[in-house]
Amino acid sequence: MKPWLQVVIPHKDIREGRIGDFAADLRSILRNEATVEYLDPETFFRRTHFTRGLENIIKDVFLTLSGREASKIIQIQTPFGGGKTHALVSLYHLIKSGERVSHMAEVKKVLKDIGLTKVPEAKVAVFVGTVPDPLKGKTPWGEIAEQLGVYEEVKEHDVKRIAPGREILEKILNANRPVLILIDELTVYTVGAKEFEDQIFVFCQELTEAIKSSKQCVLLCTLPSSAPYGERGEKVLNQLQRIFGRMQMIYTPVEGEEVYEILRKRLFEDLGDEKEREAVIGEYFDLYQKLGEEVPREAREVAYKEKMRKSYPFHPELIDVLFERWGTIPTFQRTRGVLRILAEVVSDLFSREDPAPLIQPVNINLANPRIRRLFIEHVGEVFESVIKSDIAGGDAKAVNIDRHMGSEYSKYRIASGLATCIFFYSFSGGERKGVTAQRLRLAFLRPGVPPAIIGDALRRLEDIDGPLYLHLERNLYYFSSRVGLNRLIIEREEAVREEDLEKEIRERVEKIVGGDFKVSLWPRTSADIPDDKKLKLAILSFDLMMQNPRTEEFIREALIKYSTGFRTYKNNLMFLIADLNEYDVLRAETKRFLALKAIDEDREMAKTLSEEDKERVKQRLKEVDSSSTRMRYRIISVYRYLAKASRDGFETRDMGTPTLGEKSTLTGRVKSFLMDQELLLNKLAPKVLLEKVFSKDEDRKSFSEIWEAFMKYPGLPLLEDENVLKNTIIQGVRDGVFGIAVGETVHYLENVPISVITDDTVVLRKEVAERMKKEVGVVQPAPSVSAAPPVTVVTPPVGKPSEAKPPPPGIVRRIEITAQVPWEKLSDLIKGVLAPLHREGAQVAPLEVRIEATSEKGISRNTVNITVKETLNQIGAKVVEEKIEEA
Repeated sequence: MKPWLQVVIPHKDIREGRIGDFAADLRSILRNEATVEYLDPETFFRRTHFTRGLENIIKDVFLTLSGREASKIIQIQTPFGGGKTHALVSLYHLIKSGERVSHMAEVKKVLKDIGLTKVPEAKVAVFVGTVPDPLKGKTPWGEIAEQLGVYEEVKEHDVKRIAPGREILEKILNANRPVLILIDELTVYTVGAKEFEDQIFVFCQELTEAIKSSKQCVLLCTLPSSAPYGERGEKVLNQLQRIFGRMQMIYTPVEGEEVYEILRKRLFEDLGDEKEREAVIGEYFDLYQKLGEEVPREAREVAYKEKMRKSYPFHPELIDVLFERWGTIPTFQRTRGVLRILAEVVSDLFSREDPAPLIQPVNINLANPRIRRLFIEHVGEVFESVIKSDIAGGDAKAVNIDRHMGSEYSKYRIASGLATCIFFYSFSGGERKGVTAQRLRLAFLRPGVPPAIIGDALRRLEDIDGPLYLHLERNLYYFSSRVGLNRLIIEREEAVREEDLEKEIRERVEKIVGGDFKVSLWPRTSADIPDDKKLKLAILSFDLMMQNPRTEEFIREALIKYSTGFRTYKNNLMFLIADLNEYDVLRAETKRFLALKAIDEDREMAKTLSEEDKERVKQRLKEVDSSSTRMRYRIISVYRYLAKASRDGFETRDMGTPTLGEKSTLTGRVKSFLMDQELLLNKLAPKVLLEKVFSKDEDRKSFSEIWEAFMKYPGLPLLEDENVLKNTIIQGVRDGVFGIAVGETVHYLENVPISVITDDTVVLRKEVAERMKKEVGVVQPAPSVSAAPPVTVVTPPVGKPSEAKPPPPGIVRRIEITAQVPWEKLSDLIKGVLAPLHREGAQVAPLEVRIEATSEKGISRNTVNITVKETLNQIGAKVVEEKIEEA
């Protein structure tokens, strides 16, 4: 298919952008002031299509003027701008310049049809009601008499504004016949001539009687189909119609599809090769057959193909909507208005070298101010803002949608094109407004454009980020100056309070937290995150997102500290962190939910919404409701970063975007990610256990000590639960990787039940297990960390030398230390001194602690009795000596 501009050639004035108003003016022709297209008869007829109505008018006039019987009083009646004056100009040129135009094909056909050999000669008198001043200018009878050269006959009547009688008029007509009288805009003149309005009616009455009784005289008068100037105009028009209606023949110069040829002849000097035109029409028709029910039925009928032939290079839909909808607006000038719009559209497309095969509604460029004004002047200035906001211009909603649809679709301007089409269908002089998705496909699609993008684009236009003044009622899309649902939603979004928004987001996060880990939601300090042996996930608030420098500070502090002390269990603590960009989307959609909820619950507002809008509110509420798959996906997308302790501090991993439709929880997703990355294990090889937990010089460790190591030390993998470690130990014992001591029994190279393994179970290196099993079959297990004795500052002798075996070289049997330790370092004493001794299997005797506290202000008796003494009692301490000095 070739683009239309490579097939047809617009007239020179269209190509050069010199576009007039297409307003035929008889008076300017009489004064030789009109443009060449109206002033020169041959140029005029080259751009004029002889419709059936125009041919009939010309035939009646020719027959009557040549002395044969035909209609003598003809009323031409069309809507405003419907071609009435153009018909009068045609007759004026035919009679005044018959010889110059008689060779033209259309004129020759008319003459042949009625059996004439040439255009009849006659005198022509013209009255145009929009020109003379009703008070100071000549009256219709004065103007007509003057042009016929007999003004003196009616001079006194003209000056006194009194209509001449029938006798005078018959005398004038018979003396000058053949006579053609052309009267245009008589209604407008009569409305202005209020002082002698009745005389105009009398004149029309007498003139029609005189014409009827005279030979070779014809009167053509134009009357609009609707009255101008309100109630008074309506009365004048009704009276004139009654007068002329008694003996007139009414003709409509333009009917039905004849307008296609009128437009083509007026706008194009060459319609190009018929084969090229047929190729385009065939492709479009085939497209409509393939689309089936997705386009209106009439577009799939054979008659529509013929309609496309007649309207080429315009799509029939473009012309039909201009005539059938815009043409019903009182201020719109039917044929003239359509010509003005289409001339500007053709000129604009020609200058931009538009590649479209046909000119469709989608090709109307509302960004062009000349085109835009031709529509705005009929619907109101408010639509300037509507077009700028929603349809055309750099920041228009539809244009922004095009930008976000991707390069493959943006070249079609799908959203802005559809918005243009919807605007085009939004107006009429009656109640008819709006357009279905079916008809939008007719207005937009062309061969080569994927039909599926229409539905996608319409959904985007309906969405909240779409046009603010777009409405959808009874499956009809239309623009209105009344704000649409999208605008109402935006206004409600702006009214959402920050505290309500934060509360709603938190509730949404809480709903999908999950139970795979122990969760701390939005902790504010390290004290909000427990320090225990459970796998923990701290879900950080949106004040601590990935791009925030304070987030790193918080995580580092939380891994080191717990409340006022130090954190013991670091390796089993993870942090879930939100992404700033994704959070902005979550925030916007949650705010949208609150706005939609407010609209849905507002009974007063419900009265102003259409049923479709109410349904759209409920549908959109479902989409952004906290329980929807979409919102679950949105929250999981927000929390995409996971931080975990490492040897050097902590490391952060990006879990990526979740799978759309994934019905996971936050903890569930973290667990899956950790297992995929082998950071969380549900099984552990026995050899790996030895490598990870035992140092080279260690030959035994208790189960509780090993389990705590996995919880404490970054660098070790996370185990799903204690059973993972127990199963590893069972496998290691069975395979001879290591042995275990349970009480006084050693297990090695054998199956042991999981119930045997407790916190006191000791894991032995294989050589130790082998030796002990051979020698005595028993081993003294290391005591549990949880059974650590009370702390003292002075350590008595460790163990009983007389009962122990000789120690191996390089080790000591007993240690005794006396030291002064600051009270605030007591926890360090336990961790750095007593615990290592305990891990070596040493029996640490009860510790003696000497506490001396002095205060100038005095110590509360309650603190001494309730806090200090009660605590000593609860931990099983034996108070050897107590001294209290009263204040």
